[in-house]
Amino acid sequence: MADDINFQIKISKDLQDAISPNQNQRSNDRSPNLAQSDQDNTNTTVQNERIFDLKRSSHPVAAAFHLLFKVVGVLIYFLLNLTTGLKLLTFLLIILCGAFDFWTVKNITGRLLVGLRWHNEILDDNTEKWIFESYDEKVQLNLFDKTLFWWTQGGMVIFWFVMTIIQLIGFDFFWATSTIICLVLNISNYIGFYKCSKDHQKKVKDLMQKAAIAGIKKNMGV
Repeated sequence: MADDINFQIKISKDLQDAISPNQNQRSNDRSPNLAQSDQDNTNTTVQNERIFDLKRSSHPVAAAFHLLFKVVGVLIYFLLNLTTGLKLLTFLLIILCGAFDFWTVKNITGRLLVGLRWHNEILDDNTEKWIFESYDEKVQLNLFDKTLFWWTQGGMVIFWFVMTIIQLIGFDFFWATSTIICLVLNISNYIGFYKCSKDHQKKVKDLMQKAAIAGIKKNMGV
């Protein structure tokens, strides 16, 4: 992993008991299974209420910027042209949001939220070389960060794909151009991080196999 990738993993605190003292007193009179069921339901409710709480992230600022340009781009796409009628300005702002989002995810939030970074180089023979960087296999990433990253990236690919189809069906090639550009940017990032993730999994598997072989040789006295 690159030296500049520094992880600060926070361990999520256990959820506090959401049942009031009176409810706890009454639960003592119930059977153990029923009391445990009530507690599980309460914990599930609290977790669902906090599913979009960025405080659960190990990097809340990075998580916020991971969402910022995506949300702003979508809002501009739906609202700005309707409220101002400025098609060219709306078009340019959509492209800028897509470009800022691509750069931010590729260089910052991907590294912080999922510990991955990718880039490609054009070699002298005009062939393309993909370069993948990933976190150390011993690092445990925040589940909230990983879920936020992959679901939002995949969601934006689906969103811009659907918008592109709608514009092409309506023969509105002006807006189709903007949606296609955003779609290409999001697909490029998604594919890059997907390949990077697969490369990391392969590295971890190889390390585990080498460690297992070394352990067997040590036990056999080889």
